Amino acid sequence: MSVARNAGGGLEVFARGTDDRLWHTWQTSDGWSDWDSLGGSIRFGPSVAYHTGGGLEVFSVGEDGALWHIWQESYGWSQWASLGGSLTDGPSAAVNHDGRVEVFARASNGQLWHISQLASYVDWSSWESLGGSVVGNPAVGRDSADGGLRVFVRGTDRTIYYSRQIDPSVSDQWDPFRPLMGPATTDAAIGISTDGRMEIFYADHEGAVRHVFQTAVGGTQWSPPGSFGGITGQRPAAARNSDGRLEIFHVGTDGGLFSAFQRTPNGTWSRWSGLPLGGLVSFPVAAKNADGRLEVFGIDGAGNVINSWQERSAQGPWHSSSLGGATLGGSGRRIAELGRCSLWEAHYYD
Repeated sequence: MSVARNAGGGLEVFARGTDDRLWHTWQTSDGWSDWDSLGGSIRFGPSVAYHTGGGLEVFSVGEDGALWHIWQESYGWSQWASLGGSLTDGPSAAVNHDGRVEVFARASNGQLWHISQLASYVDWSSWESLGGSVVGNPAVGRDSADGGLRVFVRGTDRTIYYSRQIDPSVSDQWDPFRPLMGPATTDAAIGISTDGRMEIFYADHEGAVRHVFQTAVGGTQWSPPGSFGGITGQRPAAARNSDGRLEIFHVGTDGGLFSAFQRTPNGTWSRWSGLPLGGLVSFPVAAKNADGRLEVFGIDGAGNVINSWQERSAQGPWHSSSLGGATLGGSGRRIAELGRCSLWEAHYYD
């Protein structure tokens, strides 16, 4: 993910700048910090997870195609370190039920590869292929029934496929990919309903946002695709309100931010309504504040990160502002990419 809650409970936003460095800003007692550089030389990403040592860990694909990471220690941030690999798109980091981080990304052979932490958060497995012929960024969530990870990818045939861990305690045992639905023109987003069923959102070939959901918690049967309408060319985002209702977000072709929400937990859905955020040129990223209020982030045409948030937990009205980013240290540097936000979608911080 590119937005996470840090050890202090505040949201922290990570982004790639046009200078290919990693930049971040975080909530303070009176707003947000200035943007600060963590260095690096990155091509895709970032994606962020919380490691068992008690800090945030950020993953990006470097200019050399390898996966690089940097993590918080008691003294501050570590140096960048390489985990190897030959990757051609942004990573998606997820947390196993035992706290180990696992990272997924498309490799140069077009397949999905993954690497996982071992018993210590500083030790890692070797890379392993999960197969497939994929494009874009995978979406990763944790199933409510057994705690195992589920990974959803978009195939070169525009079908959404998924694979599941056979044993949640073992990172190298996965089912083969199964087709789920399509045609899809964006990557998938994941939500978890209050009753624990997983729900998948994507845009179809006409730009309409569609969804399917598990018919039973932990099951392998899925509903027929349903449509929310709308027109988008960006992947949607999903989050769960503090009262249990899922809410989804998409950026329209006019650059405006729109949302639809369950009227009751596990219930029917509202129509799309516009939020007070416009001029977006990126996909939305949804997060949840420590007090339960949802907050959505995106990038505008000038390279600023702009955000919209609920005034009260699970309620509107929504407000908006800019976190800046169009002038990162001068010299024409600005925000370029937010990265994948999987664990917010999968209820890790609920």
